[in-house]
Amino acid sequence: MAHFDVVEISPEMIALALQRTDNSDRVTFHCQDARRAKWPTAYYDAIVTHFFLDCFTEDDVRRLIRQLTDALTADGIWLIGEFAIPDEGWRRVHAQLWIGTMYRFFRATTGLRAADLPPIGKLMREAGLQRAGYEESRAGLMVSEVWHRGNGRFE
Repeated sequence: MAHFDVVEISPEMIALALQRTDNSDRVTFHCQDARRAKWPTAYYDAIVTHFFLDCFTEDDVRRLIRQLTDALTADGIWLIGEFAIPDEGWRRVHAQLWIGTMYRFFRATTGLRAADLPPIGKLMREAGLQRAGYEESRAGLMVSEVWHRGNGRFE
């Protein structure tokens, strides 16, 4: 039976999530900053970060990716859903407008420090991970990826 650790800095968000999970004993909530968490080594079979890494600066994301990579088991996978900016054309302009607007809004309303998207793919590869799956939606504005250690499982 699967068990889940959820790291969330907001007590209010945890309270809402507890209601939605009916206080399941399969879900453990940790009220803390993920950048300062002590992650167990080779513990998680899967890590899921959806629209999370884009909230941090590149240096913070680099450290967090390295810490979470160490927390993955040898066969572990990492699922990511994030915003992205396509390389060229109207899709690039479309994504730049949306993402720029979102960063300005969240910086003004929440004090978000990040000002642009960190190079998540580059940082995942630097940490020794390989991408096994990729899908995009909304004209390339959003991407979903599966990453692993490159141990042959997906090859």
